Amino acid sequence: MSVVFSGTQLATIGIDHDLATITASGDYLFNVDVTLMTSSDTLELRVKNKLTSSGSVIGQYVQSFTGAQSVDDRFKVSVPFRVEHEAHPTLKQTAGTGRNYPWSVWRVDS
Repeated sequence: MSVVFSGTQLATIGIDHDLATITASGDYLFNVDVTLMTSSDTLELRVKNKLTSSGSVIGQYVQSFTGAQSVDDRFKVSVPFRVEHEAHPTLKQTAGTGRNYPWSVWRVDS
């Protein structure tokens, strides 16, 4: 397993932040540290994927988190997803105060 993209995103409320464009075929995981979330915050994590070479990038996975997260559950990990053409992990905070979210994308088949 290896990290192929990483960074920190300052969330703007209501904006779906496109964090990376993945074009290398393989299996991946998208990870986000939500330690800074408080009781008023809601965060959505998505993976958008292009299923055919001529198709559009569409939603494949979405997970929503609300409020301060348990100390034992602050590192969120997507389901594994396959990329054949193109994929985009995104982060969207829909409520609360915009937070900094460290994130990474791991390639799991390398």
